[in-house]
Amino acid sequence: MLRRIVLCIAFVLPVTGGLSFAQEFRGSLSGHVLDEQEAIVPGAKITATETETGARFNTITNSDGTYILPFLPPGPYSVTCELSGFKKYVNSSVRVTTN
Repeated sequence: MLRRIVLCIAFVLPVTGGLSFAQEFRGSLSGHVLDEQEAIVPGAKITATETETGARFNTITNSDGTYILPFLPPGPYSVTCELSGFKKYVNSSVRVTTN
């Protein structure tokens, strides 16, 4: 039987570069992946898809079940979490902002 993954989106943080005329504003998405028993889930594939453009950003959870996707363009995202032996988790209502 497949276990369920619980994806905790801990932070949506603005990330800015140094001050300049060509300053670019981006955001970050980070969090922890836990199973139903609240045990950490290392090695889970996290994919953030910007829903307006289809741009995809990927990462893998570390040994603490933590992930970070830095330098994301602001906008609406669908975030998925996948790992063999677990049900796929999808959150389609994530918004990355700056400031």
